[in-house]
Amino acid sequence: MSIEIKNLNYFYNENLLQPYQALYDINLKIYEGDIVAIAGSTGSGKSTLAEIIAGLAVPASGEVIVDGINIYEKNLTKETRKKIGMVFQYADYQLFEETVEKDIAFAPKQMGFSEDIVKEKVNHTINILGLPKDIKNRVPFNLSGGEKRKVAIAGILSFSPKYLIFDEPTVGLDAKGRDEILNLILRLNREENTTIIFISHSMENIAEIANKMIVMKDGKIIKYDDVYNVFDDEEILKKAGLSRPKISLFLQTIKDEGLNVNTSAIKLNDGIKEITEAVK
Repeated sequence: MSIEIKNLNYFYNENLLQPYQALYDINLKIYEGDIVAIAGSTGSGKSTLAEIIAGLAVPASGEVIVDGINIYEKNLTKETRKKIGMVFQYADYQLFEETVEKDIAFAPKQMGFSEDIVKEKVNHTINILGLPKDIKNRVPFNLSGGEKRKVAIAGILSFSPKYLIFDEPTVGLDAKGRDEILNLILRLNREENTTIIFISHSMENIAEIANKMIVMKDGKIIKYDDVYNVFDDEEILKKAGLSRPKISLFLQTIKDEGLNVNTSAIKLNDGIKEITEAVK
């Protein structure tokens, strides 16, 4: 099972005199179980691609095939549409109900689940996210930034999407909130079998949780590969205006100074281990 994109093109202002092409002939395949990061400078097409995959923007041409079904075909069933969920960059703006419970319950209710199933889904998502059980009766807008982010994610998880897209999932969060969200994404992938696609400007976030990485520039995919292979490709990173994770750059610096370390480490803990072993 997978998400497959074929010959995808997208224009802003398509029907006006001066349309702007945002995506050019995109072809890629995202396999079930992957955590795929999308990276690139501002205006590279990251968010546009994510929104099209989520079914929120209609391409000018091409196909988005989810588990064998083109999601832009007419008369698409709810069953196919609910396979993909998207959490936006400022996820707390997705909150709108008067209580947390009602907010999380909104999507499954709209999809026709019974009251008992809705309650079960609300409790399950609250448990997955590690939120306190008494949060259900609280007003979403009075929560902390990290709690708002989690409740917004819970609102998407409540209809059990198989594929989940995040646009800058840790933006605006402190270090603790960042780590909580990254760990949550890993848990969703490993324990709930959710395939993850996420946009990030943070090479550190990508290095910590992604196994695949899409690099975009000017509306085109210029590399799609294992995350280690991408970070090892200096030419592609430079072309896209990206860099290796900070720990990798630091390892390179101390290697240049004579310390025998492996500079291919991209995760912080792996880099620390390299330094510890080298100074023994």
